[in-house]
Amino acid sequence: GIFLFTKSLLELSLPYSFGVSGIYWLTLFNGSFEDPLNAIYYINTHGVIFILQLIDCYCSTYQLRYGVGSLVILIMASVAAGWMWLFEELKLVNPFTNESQLYSIFNWHNDTIQSAIIYCIAIVIILIVYWFIVFTKNIALIHWKMKRQSNNQQLSADDHNFSTDDEDIPDQDV
Repeated sequence: GIFLFTKSLLELSLPYSFGVSGIYWLTLFNGSFEDPLNAIYYINTHGVIFILQLIDCYCSTYQLRYGVGSLVILIMASVAAGWMWLFEELKLVNPFTNESQLYSIFNWHNDTIQSAIIYCIAIVIILIVYWFIVFTKNIALIHWKMKRQSNNQQLSADDHNFSTDDEDIPDQDV
């Protein structure tokens, strides 16, 4: 029920959020912001939201799977690349830059190979870092489960040593 639903949301949203943040910081960020409001907006949408999701991920007891998140990242990357290419083919204009490219680093129409190489390198980096996140999350979860199991076994052993027989209770001075 709800466990599977929330786990599915985490498995879909974390890699998507990470992919969006990764693509932005690896390929689109030019090293500076136009003004403080612009900085707040981009840091919030392409950093803070992902960091909060990452904290949520590490605090949950969900074991993440490599395949689901990797597939989400690859599908998202394919859709985004297709949209950028279509944007240029339809000769649409980016209202923020007044350019025919959605993002200036990618020029799919005039320099398809360079754009594809940059995009593929960014996706590979995102996948490797995502796999590292999943690996460390799952290791932490395994460690937590082993510690919890060990504590439960210790409590169980302590329960067996407890006796309610009157002869085991020492005399007390009143």
